Amino acid sequence: MIHCCKCGIEIEPNMRSICFRCLNNETDVTRSIKTSMAIETCRGCKRYFFPSKGWKVLSWGSQDLLIFLLGRNKSLKGLNIVDSNFVYTEEHSMRMIVEIKVAQDGIEQSCMLRYNVTNMQCTNCMRTEAKQYWKALVQLRQRPHHKRTFLYIEQLILKHKAHLPASNIKERKDGIDFYYLDRQDAVHMVDFLSSYCGTRVINSSRLISEDESNNTANKKFTFSVEILPFCKDDLVYLGPGNMLGLGNFALVSRVGSTVTFFDPVTQKSNKLYSKQYYSNEDKFKILMRSCNFKKYRVVYCRPLGNELYEATLTADDLKFFDVTTHLKIKDDDTVAGYNLEGSNLATDIDLGTDILLVRVFNNSKRNWTLKSEKEVDDEYMYFIDDISNDKEMLNRVCVFDSKDELVDNIETLGI
Repeated sequence: MIHCCKCGIEIEPNMRSICFRCLNNETDVTRSIKTSMAIETCRGCKRYFFPSKGWKVLSWGSQDLLIFLLGRNKSLKGLNIVDSNFVYTEEHSMRMIVEIKVAQDGIEQSCMLRYNVTNMQCTNCMRTEAKQYWKALVQLRQRPHHKRTFLYIEQLILKHKAHLPASNIKERKDGIDFYYLDRQDAVHMVDFLSSYCGTRVINSSRLISEDESNNTANKKFTFSVEILPFCKDDLVYLGPGNMLGLGNFALVSRVGSTVTFFDPVTQKSNKLYSKQYYSNEDKFKILMRSCNFKKYRVVYCRPLGNELYEATLTADDLKFFDVTTHLKIKDDDTVAGYNLEGSNLATDIDLGTDILLVRVFNNSKRNWTLKSEKEVDDEYMYFIDDISNDKEMLNRVCVFDSKDELVDNIETLGI
């Protein structure tokens, strides 16, 4: 044993002949750290500036913001930081304090880093201030317009936060316009929409100004995105010898990046791709849509085999109809379908039945909901019914439980 050269207590021999307490008091492992610096945020969009990388959204007090602040302080490079956390400050104070703990040679010391938040203006906000509201426009259209299609797209955009790069969004009569300050953001939106919907995209550009001396030009770009005109439950005329190998008439059973058609007579299905449709557009004719639905009550039904059912229906308890259907129904179910006998169409529809049943209504209570500002009408309820019966679609939207909290895994709802 030896005595510490500073305080005289007995210690184990070491190269400096000094005890740990005196060594800790005399050594400052944080002396090289810069404890005060400034970071930049945009006063308009509240994004933080990443040198050479642009602007990014970070929440006050978040883990991502902490990593960003530590990364901005170059004096921390090479140090062994064993702990770091925010010291609480009000957001309006425009100051952030981070406490870090640095370890070196068995010594751990704490240090306070102070960051002053200074206001700048990002390029996008500068353009907005100068009333240059957009450089690229995505025009999303569907003709005829289907409310359910755009309800689904709205939920997809919210789920993936695809609306954040847009400088403005406007609802039009038959679609939506998305405005962007950067062409690449518009390209990303077009790719996003095309991955979930069958689309046709037409690009165009318009010259705004040109500088021949510098060989530069200012252009505005427009992306016209047209969605396939079909919606679930549509009755479509395909014609004889059609490319899908189905009968003359088919129902739309599923809509996504492709459209699935179901032949109610042969019970066969086939998919239609965007390129197939737009190269043979005149061969498809939508005869009936959900606005032509008539609701009935199932009085009696029995299975026939081959996944077919025979049922007796009534709409008013005065007149009764006997039908054959592919839907799995039971007594007292509420169903919707097309009255082919009473339809006034130029094309004669012969499906072996006067009423073509399309939908069974699910009256069971749901323990989840969606967030939407759209009016709750029949089309909205059809959409809710569609996604409740399709787990893949339900996983793609933002679902909220009875406590109004976002559900990460729909399996927890027992679906």
